[in-house]
Amino acid sequence: MKLKHTLSSRQTFFAKVVSPAVWIGGVGVLTLWLLVASNTSRDRGIPLPAEVKWLLLALWLAGSAFALSSIRFKRVRMDEHTLHISNYLTEIEVPLADVTAVHENCWLRTHPVTIEFRRHTTFGDRVVFMPTVRWWRWSRWWAPHPVVPEIRSATDRVRHGGSRA
Repeated sequence: MKLKHTLSSRQTFFAKVVSPAVWIGGVGVLTLWLLVASNTSRDRGIPLPAEVKWLLLALWLAGSAFALSSIRFKRVRMDEHTLHISNYLTEIEVPLADVTAVHENCWLRTHPVTIEFRRHTTFGDRVVFMPTVRWWRWSRWWAPHPVVPEIRSATDRVRHGGSRA
């Protein structure tokens, strides 16, 4: 059996777990403190204007929504016949023959890749992962991440019974 090749970024755990916890928890506490402290400490300085408080709250909420969107990221590895997908607590195996579509959102910095399946899995009928981060190339920003054609090629090979790597 061929070794598993990791398709997802090493930064997946940071993006999925650490970053949302720090933003929602840490920045949330700081925002709350600024909102409350500015009301109760008028003798310590100039209180925050109401517009600034609403702006801080709006920024924290928008950032939290963005941070929560990365919780869906999975760790994805692939061997000759199977995708190995993990949320860091559970790992499942999905045959490459069950992959129906692979697409990427190249408008987001992380270029999230979505893999859709023929059958429902523990993680649903699709998974999203963050591929390895590439250095920005202005002349080729629209080009698909190399992992997208790699998965498509492996899926076609398995479906058509080919043995080419």
